[in-house]
Amino acid sequence: RAARRMATLIDDLGDTAALVQGRLALQIEYADPGELLSEAAATFSPIAESKGLELRTSVGSHLPHLRCDRDRVLQVLSNLIGNAIQVTPAPGRICLRAEAFDGSIGFAVEDTGPGVPEAERERIFERHVRGAGASYRGKGLGLAIARGIVEAHGGSIWVESEPGRGSTF
Repeated sequence: RAARRMATLIDDLGDTAALVQGRLALQIEYADPGELLSEAAATFSPIAESKGLELRTSVGSHLPHLRCDRDRVLQVLSNLIGNAIQVTPAPGRICLRAEAFDGSIGFAVEDTGPGVPEAERERIFERHVRGAGASYRGKGLGLAIARGIVEAHGGSIWVESEPGRGSTF
């Protein structure tokens, strides 16, 4: 476990350095949004179940394939889903969505966790910043990396939240 945590930290630091220097490499290909969500859900379903959480997916109809770095999009989804699992108490729910959004495709990870206070919503995407109420381990790099990957694809990332009622990233 320690070696796995160390490898993850090293990868995160490498991604952070590449993003800061504007050198994040993307391997662009076509990907099906529904398949991306299914793969992410399959990875996290056992973890969610073991914590007493329901993990659902919802894919809009007739979504086109998107041009993206499949592995990097999965990295963003994994970060968001992993965070949602860590903060959502049982019996909670996490919903993964892909839908048409403003002439593009939007992905969302919605949870029934504690929510993010308004004062923290912008800062949580900065490096080494964690929510004041975060009770799990981490270096505060995941959301900064997610933002960098999304922006490298020409997109944007944000959180909608209401304390006590969950969050949607």
